[in-house]
Amino acid sequence: RNKLLNYGYAVIRAAVARALVAAGLVPAIGLKHDGAANAFNLADDMVEPFRPFVDLLTRKIAAGRDAVSELTIDDRRAMAGALMLDAAMRGGTMTLLAAAEEFATAAQRGALATSVLEYASGIVLVSVLSDDALLLVLLRPTANVGSLLFALRRDRSVHAGLV
Repeated sequence: RNKLLNYGYAVIRAAVARALVAAGLVPAIGLKHDGAANAFNLADDMVEPFRPFVDLLTRKIAAGRDAVSELTIDDRRAMAGALMLDAAMRGGTMTLLAAAEEFATAAQRGALATSVLEYASGIVLVSVLSDDALLLVLLRPTANVGSLLFALRRDRSVHAGLV
């Protein structure tokens, strides 16, 4: 399963890095990730909300398989298909690839404060608390997102002060 996860994360990371460059951002300059040898620090920061999609796809592909099986070409094709999974965003349902582009464009405009991604098994909430803090919350589909978003907006500076 780790091989599937790693491959899927690499696919999503590449798509996010491409979207960041297309939006005019430098993927090497990250918020939390700051390794001098890492040319994709910002991409590594921005890929976090998309990881649950890869996790879910990996679970489906690996179901009933030997835990140590090698990656096949079909596995690689399936994991590349993660970019075509549907995500519910503010503007409607779009593919993960389009969501990554939307995410990067919002970050480039400086407009990214909070983003909510909905997938089959739950909800991912991403919120920029400050220049140094990014909050990622994984929620069950039944969670009351409205009250959480209200509290997050109301108390953003308090949360940022905790970091």
